[in-house]
Amino acid sequence: MSYFDDASLVMIPSGYKDQKVYSVKPIDGTGDLTFSRGSDIEATRVAANGYIEKAKVNLLLQSNSYTTTWLNQLGGTITGGQSGYDGTSDAWLLNKDTSTFRSVRQVISFSGVTTYSVYAKAGTLSNVALRIDSSAGSLQALYDLSAGTTSSIGGVYIDYGIESIGSGWYRIFVTANISGGSNVHIYVDRDGTTAGNIYLQDAQVNYGLVAQEYQETTTTSVITGITNDMPRLDYSGGASCPSLKLEGSRTNYYPHSEYFGAWTSSDATISSNSLTSPEGLENASLITTNTSNSIHYIQLIATTTNVVAISFFVKNIDANYIQIANPSDVRTYVNFDLLNGEVGTSGSLVSSEKIEPYGNDWYRISATFDNTGFANNYIRVYFAPSASAVFNPTYQPLSNLSYSIYGAQAEAGTYPTSYIPTYGTSATRLADAASDSTFTALPNANFTIFFEVNEWSGSDGNNYQVRFFDASGTRAIQFRNRPEGWRWLIVNDAGGSSYLNTPSYTFTKMACRYNGTNYQLFADGNAVGVPFAASDTGILDYFDSYPIGVMGIKQMLCFPTALSDSDLATLTSL
Repeated sequence: MSYFDDASLVMIPSGYKDQKVYSVKPIDGTGDLTFSRGSDIEATRVAANGYIEKAKVNLLLQSNSYTTTWLNQLGGTITGGQSGYDGTSDAWLLNKDTSTFRSVRQVISFSGVTTYSVYAKAGTLSNVALRIDSSAGSLQALYDLSAGTTSSIGGVYIDYGIESIGSGWYRIFVTANISGGSNVHIYVDRDGTTAGNIYLQDAQVNYGLVAQEYQETTTTSVITGITNDMPRLDYSGGASCPSLKLEGSRTNYYPHSEYFGAWTSSDATISSNSLTSPEGLENASLITTNTSNSIHYIQLIATTTNVVAISFFVKNIDANYIQIANPSDVRTYVNFDLLNGEVGTSGSLVSSEKIEPYGNDWYRISATFDNTGFANNYIRVYFAPSASAVFNPTYQPLSNLSYSIYGAQAEAGTYPTSYIPTYGTSATRLADAASDSTFTALPNANFTIFFEVNEWSGSDGNNYQVRFFDASGTRAIQFRNRPEGWRWLIVNDAGGSSYLNTPSYTFTKMACRYNGTNYQLFADGNAVGVPFAASDTGILDYFDSYPIGVMGIKQMLCFPTALSDSDLATLTSL
């Protein structure tokens, strides 16, 4: 039989837009899901190219209109309509007189790890400077647009650079951990007394250690990408087809998830922007031992609850093994073998240890720590001598070693969720939610509901992940994930209920059938559990989700008939 032809709903996440996930069948809109997550820039996903995708931000106003919110301190003219780096006529010619310190600037309020960038090209002059003013003082970098070099910088910064993009154009940038940013400037030949000009286009201030893809702004700042009510179609694990990621709200309590220069280090050098990260950008840090006869670790305190899920993205250089531990107790440690991609030994107060490949030799390592009763509620990342090493904070490597790190996360809970970037303060990703109030896929008393999931974690609560229910709110089928495994809660017309359980999370394909007499659960090719007898007639005409744990829906099919045992065995077989 053709399951596609017989199905009344086929949800294979592919088509989507802001606030909407489209069903493959039906095509009249009754199977489409309305999606929401609220207003945030903390959500991420793994895109089709295999890299982590974040929201993209430009905090400037009128980012390419220098006669509006920008203040002219050039003592000259600003002329638009010039040939730009992108083949348009959107560049500007900035002329200065013979005075020094001529610039355009914008008053802007921002803070945290940010990158200020602009596209520039030499005219009759070639020197340009970028400056950021803040409550902690000013910093500025100088660039030579003829030689394509940087010459000097003043103030406290993280990184700065110049990148050729062809035809004499460069993108210049400076990155800093800003406290109370108030102005950004673009100087033409800052200290020179020769009149002349440069070309300018597309300025941006974005969060993070590198300049993001440029986002045009007018009267307001811009946030695009995986933000607000945009569904997260996730390609984790190298999937060729995405899954719809549904997660509960979580907070990353590490204030700096990528800028490890803000972390405390013990005889370890932290080099920012040293390697390409799982984001596909050069914003991963390199951690290297300073000497061979010392204790080496990095640490950042995260104010969270006693039970905390810790995760990092790591890539081995020549360290081979690292150990994550709370130095307060020998029972709170876990080893990771970065050479072979394996979890090593761990202490009795650590659980849910995991190491997951993320491509290009990157792994995401994670574990849950029970810090109950400890005065020092923090975690350190140590170098380790082996995958089976006991907790030994005095271990001293015999030679200089290093590894790369990115994306630190500390969450209150018993399992990690998707990456939440932070840039100076903790950040909260709001819960994903999907619903359909025009649902017509289960119009009959007999039906079958099928799910294929490719991602899951236990729930910290007892709420459902997704549910089908009737207008009265009495009859319902709730699909839950619990720490002990999947659980389907059946509530009949009379208000009676029963759980159909799977014994673990090993199941990825599951179906619930109602044949007018009883409900039966199938998972990975076999009937599971005891049927629940019921005589129900209420129509399940609503669908919604209330995620507490983590769930990735790869497929959802609904049939207006009760499929046979053999069909269900075939449908749910791996």
